Amino acid sequence: MDRIVIEEVPFGGRLYDEVTELRRALLRRPLGLDFTADELAREKHDTHLAALEDGRVVGTLLLRKVDASTARIMRMAVVVERQGRSIGRALVERAEGLAHHAGFETIMMHARATAVDFYSKCGYVTVGNEFLEQGIPHIRMEKRLTSGAAR
Repeated sequence: MDRIVIEEVPFGGRLYDEVTELRRALLRRPLGLDFTADELAREKHDTHLAALEDGRVVGTLLLRKVDASTARIMRMAVVVERQGRSIGRALVERAEGLAHHAGFETIMMHARATAVDFYSKCGYVTVGNEFLEQGIPHIRMEKRLTSGAAR
């Protein structure tokens, strides 16, 4: 595997357009959906990460402030042919480090049911029951950030 680099992505730039297109292709189009202009506008204050392999976006993750103590992972995607190569884990670990550094105590997400095992391996626990979001099963998962979570 070529070296994967995780970079923060400025909102509205070329790289932001690339990560948005990856999210659109992997997370929205298969459901017959797209991002609304309002959804994308809300992302202005979020932290965007890109996993780059030879300059190509192969993964992405969005980190959003929920409140003073909680951050939320959203819209994580890794290209199918690169899944299983620790790219998702690298994105999650970077997000955890950024969240911890920013003073957040907890990080949470609405994980697709198909991704629960992945997040469990990253130390997340399920909170509550399965629910539908965008017509597919999700489960709320959380992880308490400690000094050991910073990367």
